[in-house]
Amino acid sequence: MTFAAGLMEFGGFGRASVTGAYASVTETRLRRFKFSGLSAISGTLVLAPLPRSFRDPAVGWPAIMRAVRPPILDATARSTAPAARPFVYATLGTVFNLESGDLLHRLVRALQRAPVDALVTVGPHIEPAEFGAAADHVRIEPFVPQEEVLGRCAAVVSHGGSGTLVASLSLGVPVVVLPMGADQPDNADRCEELGVGLVLDALQVDASMIAAAVERVTSDDRFAAAAAVLAAEAAQQPPLREVEDLVALLG
Repeated sequence: MTFAAGLMEFGGFGRASVTGAYASVTETRLRRFKFSGLSAISGTLVLAPLPRSFRDPAVGWPAIMRAVRPPILDATARSTAPAARPFVYATLGTVFNLESGDLLHRLVRALQRAPVDALVTVGPHIEPAEFGAAADHVRIEPFVPQEEVLGRCAAVVSHGGSGTLVASLSLGVPVVVLPMGADQPDNADRCEELGVGLVLDALQVDASMIAAAVERVTSDDRFAAAAAVLAAEAAQQPPLREVEDLVALLG
């Protein structure tokens, strides 16, 4: 996840890296890869571009952490235009998409069955032609910038990676999560706790089960309402330029 046009990066696991002016601000070590609950954080200041409530309250909120406005909110806006059918975006990212067996194929078959219009991005190393002739209402592409599609989504289906998940929820889009590893299971647990989506077993789920989950999330207003609470919270969080602690450090 990127801060301030790439000046600072913050991932669900591994180590945050800082460049340029931010090099003097913080050094963060993440000893557990749990995006919703980083348990051991050191440094002067940690910036978290996610709805504050998405962080698991069981692990607390460190005194050096500040919730900031997620960048997706400045890249796109939630569309309120009526649609004939719900629009659903599906992705397994660009790492786990290659390690997921036939999950992408199950996902495409599910969206072909579901009463939705859908976009599936499969990454640069998988050819859309592998999936055969898709139904007219399902478009398969290697890559589409998420800011071009998330604003009009009725739901997002993903592996639960922090980037896609936080961007979706920050815009009030409910989710269907198919976690496989890294931070994804913890993120999925938090989605269930907050009522913003459904979680499916990536190993066991079949196309009909994914289709049923998509239909439920896009038709039951409770999921969208719960996601809207997070979006409202994210929208009230300050942008980087208004974080007083950061301004003081850089001044």
